[in-house]
Amino acid sequence: MIFVSGIHGVGKDYFTRKIEEELGIKSYSASELISEYGNVNFNSDKKTKNIGSNQDYLLQAIRSEKLPKEYILNGHFCLLNEKRRA
Repeated sequence: MIFVSGIHGVGKDYFTRKIEEELGIKSYSASELISEYGNVNFNSDKKTKNIGSNQDYLLQAIRSEKLPKEYILNGHFCLLNEKRRA
């Protein structure tokens, strides 16, 4: 796994999609995987009600056999809950 991180709106998706095109390595966003594995929907501000559960969903996705052996993951190092607390 290659992990790309940055603040919201900096262009992580754009950057990882370009790497995906160039190297042929599939890319995923942490938000996509959390949404898929936890049936969680995010607002555009990416605030969440339960950071702990979301991290568990992300770990489930990473540990699953559905992801390819090599892939690019993009996300944030820090998440804020709905009260803007980490």
